[in-house]
Amino acid sequence: MLVIAIPSVAAAQDTPPAETRSLHVNLGIGPSLGVSNIGIDQVKLVQEVGLLLGSSGLVLSLALGESIGDDVFVFQAGARLGFETAVPIGATRLIVAPSLLAGVFHVSVDAGSFGNASDTDLDLQLALDLHLPLTKNWELFSRPVALDMIFGDHDAAVRYDLIVGAALRI
Repeated sequence: MLVIAIPSVAAAQDTPPAETRSLHVNLGIGPSLGVSNIGIDQVKLVQEVGLLLGSSGLVLSLALGESIGDDVFVFQAGARLGFETAVPIGATRLIVAPSLLAGVFHVSVDAGSFGNASDTDLDLQLALDLHLPLTKNWELFSRPVALDMIFGDHDAAVRYDLIVGAALRI
């Protein structure tokens, strides 16, 4: 009798809303546009693994980014601290998450016959993520606003990223 009751209890449980599931993975792609002191536009890939810290709405993520274009390769790695909140939209909800990333920005330039150059700087990013649930685990992931602020020894630069992709919550 007990064996028969266990599956029925498990089947009766509802899947919790996305904002209460603690682990998420974001994968995205989009343009990274030079705003100041970087005159190149690139294609950027992002990968993130994040953890929702209890019911507070705070999210801590490890983030990687790679940008390619114009004989320049950029690698970014850092920690992102954000805050998620769900905004009801009709029968569904939109998860809105402003965040701040702190990490490193490594750039490598292939200058052809002039050789190669590389540099590693401090990277700060202000971003706004939007997540639209598609199924109980999958979401449409968008980062319509992301400003990368790069600080080097003698200069600073700003890039604007526009990222879209998918997110998995478990």
